[in-house]
Amino acid sequence: PNVSYDFSVIDLSILSKVYEYFLQEELVVEDGEVRLRKTKSASVKAVVSTPDNIVVSMVKRVLSEKLDGKNPDEILKLRIADLAVGSGIFLIEAYNYIEAYLTQWYADEKNMDPNPLLVPFDVKKRIIQEVLVGFDINSQAVQLTKFSLMLRILSFEGKERVEKVTPILPKLENNIRCGNSLVSMSDFDLLNLSSEELFEINPMVDELLSEKYDLVIGNPPYLSKKDIKKSTNSKEIAVYDEIYKSTIKQYDKYLLFMERSLKVVKDDGDIILLVPNKFINIEAGKGIRDVLKSKMFLKKIFDFKYTQIFPTATNYVSVVHLSKSEHFEYVEISGSDEVYKDKKGVQYSLDDLTGSHWFLTDDIRLKTQYEFAKINFPSIETVITPKNGVQTSSNSVYIIPKAKTKSCEDSIFYDKNGKQYKLEKQLLKDFYKPNRKKAKTGRSYSTLISDSYIIFPYSEGKIISESKLKSEYSGVYEYFLDHKTELLRRDIKGNSTEIIWYQFGRSQFLKEVTEPKIIVGVMSNQPNFNIDTKSFIYASGGTAGYIGLFLKENSQYSLEYIQAWLSHRFTDLIFQTIGSSFEGEFYSHGTALYKDIPLLPINFNSDIEIEKYNYINALVRDISNLNEEIEQQSTSRLKEILKSKKEILIEQINSTFDELLEIKMR
Repeated sequence: PNVSYDFSVIDLSILSKVYEYFLQEELVVEDGEVRLRKTKSASVKAVVSTPDNIVVSMVKRVLSEKLDGKNPDEILKLRIADLAVGSGIFLIEAYNYIEAYLTQWYADEKNMDPNPLLVPFDVKKRIIQEVLVGFDINSQAVQLTKFSLMLRILSFEGKERVEKVTPILPKLENNIRCGNSLVSMSDFDLLNLSSEELFEINPMVDELLSEKYDLVIGNPPYLSKKDIKKSTNSKEIAVYDEIYKSTIKQYDKYLLFMERSLKVVKDDGDIILLVPNKFINIEAGKGIRDVLKSKMFLKKIFDFKYTQIFPTATNYVSVVHLSKSEHFEYVEISGSDEVYKDKKGVQYSLDDLTGSHWFLTDDIRLKTQYEFAKINFPSIETVITPKNGVQTSSNSVYIIPKAKTKSCEDSIFYDKNGKQYKLEKQLLKDFYKPNRKKAKTGRSYSTLISDSYIIFPYSEGKIISESKLKSEYSGVYEYFLDHKTELLRRDIKGNSTEIIWYQFGRSQFLKEVTEPKIIVGVMSNQPNFNIDTKSFIYASGGTAGYIGLFLKENSQYSLEYIQAWLSHRFTDLIFQTIGSSFEGEFYSHGTALYKDIPLLPINFNSDIEIEKYNYINALVRDISNLNEEIEQQSTSRLKEILKSKKEILIEQINSTFDELLEIKMR
């Protein structure tokens, strides 16, 4: 009674914020002194508290149906679990919702006004001791969750209600447990697991993970495969690969928690999780998508798309409600209130979703058009081949800015680190990789310009031998020798057993390309498809790089038509839907997507379609000529007029495609 704090008015979610900040630093002993430093653990850095309004909306969505019509005895038989409990915010909100429901239930029974004190204190104790279950590998998180739950049941209480209760606070050791909910003891050969490894992995006792729950809730950790390898015992990772179907390619830890939730929920149970939305369309999400399909266990996806909900971290997330159903609903949202109010979306059948991406949109017209196109149009990969660019793994050595060179007949002069090099032009290729800002904002129907050379020590796709390099290209060889230490630091991956120290870091796109191609910025916020007729070498590198689209041999289609179709609004919406989302409303255009991009086919026996096809090609060529004319103009007024003309021509292209789509989709 004499304490300075009134715990009945403290918002318990504040403890999750305290916990989040607490984990960002750690006490260490350095040089015999205790010091406070920023934590280096990737798994700890991944801890971000879930916004209260999101938690409230998620819990309300699943508990409203679960509690509907139940009496206190029936509610006390429920089991609600959070497999990565953190500060306990989801379990606290589950308690809040149950208590509010019981308050109304007892008020109706006794014909009284609702009051939390109508709920017997013993029932409140049983809720946090019998109904709520939480696991976390971090012991501090477990202690905080226990503390928060105990504070919560004491809210509104007075001395007269608890003075005869013994003990006042229940023991929570059996239901709020410290342990790794992704693995259990039986997953390991314990004879080959040291005590230190057992302590580090902290697997759960099998009985605890064999129980089935009515409801699984939470916001599991997001941790990339790269960070998993840094922070996780190799024996635990080996178990992941053995027991989980979602360990595909560059998987993320949240996928394992989704799959584990599916294993521990009852057949008629529900799961609601806040997870990255990338599982819908990335290749690494195929495992969990297959599991959801096989179990027919998906009810609704609330996709925040580009909207950011965490104040201290950038993540693209979705609220995923999983339960037994042949159909599910997909909807794009921008706030938690749309989860709370159950914003309506578009219905999908799990049976209809196949391949390396799920095409999900709440635009019913786009959904209908895409489904028609997938059935009736060929894939664009029937006429083009996507190829990744070069990856040197040391661009600072291989890339030569043209502005810093002087040219002579068969060589260039390049000054670096106080030394001048004479580099043979025969091993220099025009390199395409604009600066990061221009790369993201690049758009279709632009002129590609190379402002750099790349040293390309290959001929017909094979590395030039060191003896030949030394005798025939002495300038490049001298340059490589001066940078040998830097080149040797790379992790080189190649197809041959013999690694030559100056070869590129990855064995891809090593053959000089002379045929025209379309160069695509992998990540952009608009169509970014442009024709290259100058045999540029382009940079690979994931979302920061480029890919090339090459016409297949004997294709009837022109690059101009392909460029125009890929730049059309219908195709762009498909890329936005199946491509991964990034900050600033950027989305990916990587090689894996093109098999799911339809080609608008031309019937070359139809005069009408041939006429429109030729018109599109002519307009694209006109735009190319117009780009050159714009560059040559010295007056800004004339440039603006020509740019306006260019926009009109682009719109004419798009309108012609609209007409073709109308013909084809009748």
